Formats: sequence, structure tokens, C-alpha cells
Amino acid sequence: MTTYPEIVVSTDPVALNYQKELLKDSKLEDFSSITEVWDIPHSSIKLAYLTHSIFRFFGKFPPPVARELISRYTKMGDMVFDPMCGSGTTALECLLMDRKVVCSDVSVLSELLVNVKCQHMKENQLRKTLNDLNEGYKKNASKNYELKIPFDESRIEHWYLPQTFKNLQRLKSLINNISGEKTKRIFNCIFISSIRKVSRATSLQGRLFLDVDSA
Repeated sequence: MTTYPEIVVSTDPVALNYQKELLKDSKLEDFSSITEVWDIPHSSIKLAYLTHSIFRFFGKFPPPVARELISRYTKMGDMVFDPMCGSGTTALECLLMDRKVVCSDVSVLSELLVNVKCQHMKENQLRKTLNDLNEGYKKNASKNYELKIPFDESRIEHWYLPQTFKNLQRLKSLINNISGEKTKRIFNCIFISSIRKVSRATSLQGRLFLDVDSA
């Protein structure tokens, strides 16, 4: 049986008092009636199991939090509704724990991520598509693509070198022509995971800062 990282629940008075003081300092006294403290003594690498690691999504809570809540308030076979699914952490944990799940979000990105995280694809199909993309990319090296950009193009010139953006357009055009919606979603997810890494933006900070030397 596969085991996954879990939270450590503590009712230690010292830990509780410390958390209550933090709430008081933050002017959140209304929440000071806490009766337990949750700790997640796991590394980021350990928490990035299965498809939890496929996209760097800010504001994502650790999977053990979703797992604990699902375990406490539902049973096997129950339906869970996540109205703000974000990157799909709760959705994936529901499937791992034999729950049904319905997700929604105002973000188109979230819709993409949760579908990619929770769908099953055969490896040979993905490898074949990857090989086809590589071949198409090489054959169309001199071709110019003009994808419609839904914002001021000056922002593109600010963040990308001209040749880099040309290459991204070529790759995105090939992805758009992939047959099979599931496969296309996966490669779109890979694409948006890479566009910051090839830009002129810093890669280590949460916020975007121009870093021309690393382009």
C-alpha cells in the first residue's frame, strides 16, 4: 500500500499558546479558540509526489492539509466539491482517497491544471506526440508564425528576446495542431511551465524582475 506524507496534529499546550499569541499579534483574536496545531514536517520534494509537482503554482497549500480534511469530513465514495480548485491539489487527493470530486474556478489556467493532474495518459502516446513535436519543430525552423497575442506586444519585447519569442510561437502552433484533447492539454501545460524559464525574467523570485544577463 502506498503511503503519502501526512500532517502531525498536536494538542500540546505550549504549541497552542504560541499559536494563540501569533493570532493575537495579528489582531485575529476571534480565532484564538484553536484546540490543535497542525505541523507538516516534510520537505518540498517529498510533498511533490505524483502530479502535484507538474506546475509551479503560487498560493498552493500542501497536499497533507487536503488529505487531512478529506479524511475527517468525508468517507470513501463521497462527492467533494471544490469551488476554487486552484492547481488541483484537493482534486488529486480526492481521487487518491477514493472520493468523487467536482471542481470549478474562475481561472482558465486552473481548469487546465486540474484536468492535466487528474487524467491518465499512456506513456507511449505521450512519447509519440513528443517525437512528432520535435520533428515538426525542426522541419519548420525557417517558418514564421503569427499567433494572436491578447495584450500589448511591447510587453513581449520587454520580456523575451526576438528569436526566443519566434521559437515559442513555432512550438505553440505545433501544440495547437495536436489531435486529442487530453494530449493537447498536457503539452499546453508543459508549454506554460517553460515560458518563464526562457524569458528575461528572474527564475528564483516569486515576483517578476527583468534579468537581461540570464536571457
